[in-house]
Amino acid sequence: MTELYRKPGLAVYEKSHYSHREHIHEVEQILTWYTGRNTKVLDIGCSGGLHTLEFAKRGFYVTGLDIEPSAIEIARKRKHNENIKARFYVIDIENDEFAGLGKFNFIYSIGNVLSHVNKEHFLEILQKISGCLDNDGIFLFDLLINGQPFQEEIYPDDNDLHFP
Repeated sequence: MTELYRKPGLAVYEKSHYSHREHIHEVEQILTWYTGRNTKVLDIGCSGGLHTLEFAKRGFYVTGLDIEPSAIEIARKRKHNENIKARFYVIDIENDEFAGLGKFNFIYSIGNVLSHVNKEHFLEILQKISGCLDNDGIFLFDLLINGQPFQEEIYPDDNDLHFP
């Protein structure tokens, strides 16, 4: 699945989804309800960093993660070219630990990133994410499930997950 996000697939993906700078509108939409200031933001599945860097331009302290090294390379080049402070890491959220990155006030994973993970690892991934979320933090994500749905519902008290 990650082939879509490798060179030149990433360029095709971005052109088809963000050729009219839709990422700016998406960040603006989030900021209509998320009003945190001096906020540390974690973008899980940041791809080429468009959203991450847009948050950084607005004064947020941002970190972007992606499984695809070529996407992170592009994000880092954009950061450098625009002289923006941001951190980008190649991390596989299913297999790598990322708690060492610290705590974040706002974590998001949009674009169906979590739809690509193995369903059997989903609760474990949520626990990892929860471990990076500040006590009053917010986690925003979307899912597109193809095939069989999850066999059980997830509730805040399950497996020591903590949600606001």
